[in-house]
Amino acid sequence: MGQRSITDISGRTDIRLYITQSRDVFTSTMKLLKTNGKSFLFISIGIILLLSYLLKNIIVNPILSLENKLSSMAKFKNLEYINNVKGSHEIKSLINSFNSLVESLTAKEHENHLLKKQTSTDDLTSLHNHRYFHQIIKHKSDLNLDSLAVIFMDIDKFKVINDTHGHVVGDRILKIMGKIIKESISDGSYAFRYGGEEFVVLAENVTLNDAYILAENLRSKIIKSSELQSQCDGLPVTVSVGLAAYPEHAKKGENLLEMADRAMYFAKQNGRNQTYIYNENIEVILKQNMGDFRKKEVLLDSALAFAAAIDAKDHYTGKHSEMVTKFSLLLAEKIDLSDEEKYLLRIGALLHDCGKIGIPDNIIGNPGKLSSEEFEIIKKHTVLGNTILKYIIEDNTVMSCVRSHHEKWNGSGYPDALSGENIPLLARIVSLSDAFHAMTSDRPYRKAFTTDAAFSELRKYSGTQFDPSLVEKFIEAVQESYQIAS
Repeated sequence: MGQRSITDISGRTDIRLYITQSRDVFTSTMKLLKTNGKSFLFISIGIILLLSYLLKNIIVNPILSLENKLSSMAKFKNLEYINNVKGSHEIKSLINSFNSLVESLTAKEHENHLLKKQTSTDDLTSLHNHRYFHQIIKHKSDLNLDSLAVIFMDIDKFKVINDTHGHVVGDRILKIMGKIIKESISDGSYAFRYGGEEFVVLAENVTLNDAYILAENLRSKIIKSSELQSQCDGLPVTVSVGLAAYPEHAKKGENLLEMADRAMYFAKQNGRNQTYIYNENIEVILKQNMGDFRKKEVLLDSALAFAAAIDAKDHYTGKHSEMVTKFSLLLAEKIDLSDEEKYLLRIGALLHDCGKIGIPDNIIGNPGKLSSEEFEIIKKHTVLGNTILKYIIEDNTVMSCVRSHHEKWNGSGYPDALSGENIPLLARIVSLSDAFHAMTSDRPYRKAFTTDAAFSELRKYSGTQFDPSLVEKFIEAVQESYQIAS
């Protein structure tokens, strides 16, 4: 151990430097540093590089990966979970927090999507609704498309369906209609339940002819749908269809709906179950025929109500009047009757048994075969029906269905012993339909005939009871309807 005094700048020697180790220690230390300095340097550099590598993989790379994923999400405007990112506990905690945020935002986005869908979708049919139609038609009009078509469909006599068969059946029909329409349209078309029993299809970039083909295809599929046609005990469910297109009928797409609606109303005035394309003459004809159309509607509604009352009185035959009407109209289609003739046939077939209102219940409801006296009373229902209706209906064609549907081709029928073509055509049609439904219905004293057995009976009495020119056509029409139903 040694010491040495050190003089400061003022010449004082109060400072002393003490050495507690020998010089050899210092010398040996310096020698060691000189010998191993390079090794220490390389080790230090290695440690620094290792720490840099670990820092890059634990912090820098995860942050860059996170940044890239966020940039991708921002670019493509979508939210995704971030998975398989390695890093420190803090980085993983940050990613977990981000994923929780994504989950929350995704749930909110889904809720908003559902809410938006609910506000634009009809709950019953799953088609777009009235509100969404007006949004879409305005949007499409603003795009200045080359063409745009509106197909407006209305279920014929839907109120009668609801009143007769109940709203549950009515709702089921609406659902099936929605399903048929949705499955029948292609990309570029939109289907809507516009309101009540009204449906609309909006088709863009189609020609007027293509839109008409689409409308007729829809109407045909509705008629041929066994699922739909089985809902009303065999009575046909039909639609009247109106069509209007841009630029043929309007300068703006928003005006097409009213024109398609007018064309649909014109289809109803002209017998229903058909498609009409809008033209300016429709407005004139609609105004001219408005009074007659309203009278026809009142008459048809009255006939339907009267038929329901008749069928309720004769509970053994159920909906006999409706079924006779169905079969009569099938034959009318087969022999190409005019729309006016079909309308009159429908009224006449519905009312053909209206005279039974005046027949005593004990005879109408007799579970066994009628005696000769009872049968004579039953035969009077044709004349009674004629007497009841002559103060209500002035049309002789309708009246003939009531009075003459039990006349026979060979002249042995009643009440007027008419024969051959002296029997009015519509009465001959109702006669066939009446006999066929009677044979294929259960009675207390016998089981219903099979369809084939009933056909055999019609052929057996062709030329004696029935018009021979109608029998085979009737059988073909019924067979075709059964094939559609199956």
